[in-house]
Amino acid sequence: IQNRDLDPPLGYFLAMSRTKFQMSNDSEGAGLWKMNNDLVLNSGYNGACGTETIAEPSQKCAAIASSTYAKDIIRDVFDGDIIYGIAAFGMSKNEAEAWRDSLPPAEQRKDFWNVIKSNEQKELVVRFFAAATVAENPQKFGLENDKPLSQFYKVYMK
Repeated sequence: IQNRDLDPPLGYFLAMSRTKFQMSNDSEGAGLWKMNNDLVLNSGYNGACGTETIAEPSQKCAAIASSTYAKDIIRDVFDGDIIYGIAAFGMSKNEAEAWRDSLPPAEQRKDFWNVIKSNEQKELVVRFFAAATVAENPQKFGLENDKPLSQFYKVYMK
């Protein structure tokens, strides 16, 4: 995390891990980041969206809402810990704080696989790692014409 901001590929990895870039609008969530519309509205994450929603085809509002939300969860709730932020993605800020408070102290959370008990949360983390692995090694997954995502963000890879 640079200047306590999140690295640009994070949003890409999240969208890939949550929906494989397939637009969805169902009871589980909407848009490429599959966020709950009530969470977005009640928490004000759609503040810069105007009349657009997270389900709009342009995904502009979904990108704004998901990036603002991810920053709140990862930076503010989990003090920059991406793994626990990913595991909490979809919770309200209050729910994420309550979950964080139920966990061992930060210095005892290094073995996240044994700390995170929910299978659903483990699945979120596994999918995130899988998306990042494919994005960084596209040729190994049959994507011969694609470059590693980090090549597009060299400024952050120092």
